Amino acid sequence: MLEFTCEYGTSRLRLIWTEQGKHVAVGVADIRLYEADHRTLHTQEVDRFQETVNRSERVLLSVGLSRPYRKTEQEPAYHWLQVNNIHAGLRVDERDTEKALSKGSKPGVHY
Repeated sequence: MLEFTCEYGTSRLRLIWTEQGKHVAVGVADIRLYEADHRTLHTQEVDRFQETVNRSERVLLSVGLSRPYRKTEQEPAYHWLQVNNIHAGLRVDERDTEKALSKGSKPGVHY
């Protein structure tokens, strides 16, 4: 089960789920969930996405890495896993999956 957590008034939005008994929390960078300043959460859109995700049988997450981040110049830079786009409410036909697999795609890898 996917769950959004938000700290309203800040730019922190995380998507949380449990996978094989491990709790995973990943930052969300989907621009549709932020105001024009790209920092302030668009709370109505966040609430709408949460409802859509909760109703959806399948959710497609586009993930990537953040820019390098370091707290100080002495520390190494790290890239953080982030969700770039969330696609929910999609109707996926099993035949589409079979067709993609027959063309050499691997499950979980989308082009």
